[in-house]
Amino acid sequence: MIDHGSSALTLLAVLVGLSPLFGAPLFGATASITQALVCALVIALGLAEKVWAARVAVDAELFTWMSEHADRLAEHTVELDEALASLGLTSPEASPRPWSQRRRGALALLRRQLLCMAGQCLVVIAVILGLPWLATSP
Repeated sequence: MIDHGSSALTLLAVLVGLSPLFGAPLFGATASITQALVCALVIALGLAEKVWAARVAVDAELFTWMSEHADRLAEHTVELDEALASLGLTSPEASPRPWSQRRRGALALLRRQLLCMAGQCLVVIAVILGLPWLATSP
């Protein structure tokens, strides 16, 4: 749900950012730089959210798989740590990590994803609240 909302805001920013190319700048002709900067910020936050969303999805799949195979959790944990070390994603000295630490790490990734979407929402809300003043400026 977070990812879908962020995708919608990112798509909206792309459309608003491209609107001057179609002869329909939404903030007036003089605000095209402001429009581009606001859209770029929303798009950058959307791209960052996508990175965190991918990592959250991997963790969700991992936790689901591990819970389905909980009877051999210790063995699978060792295999996971070895695979991550062989891929260079963790250092061999970092393993074995307890699952409570892995859970905290997954929640931190989810918080980062939420922060990116919250940033997108705040920028969009600020623009919406600022539009009446942008429209009446000389």
